[in-house]
Amino acid sequence: VCPMRKLQVFERWLIENGAIFPALACRTSATGQGAAVFANKSVNPGKRVVEVPLHCLITKEQGLETKVGQKLLSGHSTFQPRRLWDSVENLQLMLFLLHDRRDPASF
Repeated sequence: VCPMRKLQVFERWLIENGAIFPALACRTSATGQGAAVFANKSVNPGKRVVEVPLHCLITKEQGLETKVGQKLLSGHSTFQPRRLWDSVENLQLMLFLLHDRRDPASF
């Protein structure tokens, strides 16, 4: 699937799940090396340009809520949780992605 097609699928998914971005459009970048988000009309300073519902986002907190995340935080692990969290950037996000990937109810 071409990068632009993937972006169109993602854009449609965002809209179907409640995202709002009326002043933005996704299209191929000027260099042709990928895709980019462009303003398709003037945007006033201080005006919201995109709104994405929380259920569409992946947060560090979701990683902490997984079984592995809870185990690491509770100290029932051979790891030293605080040291591990501090040494591996975005570990919480990695945990969530690995956990969520197996969830049939996930997007």
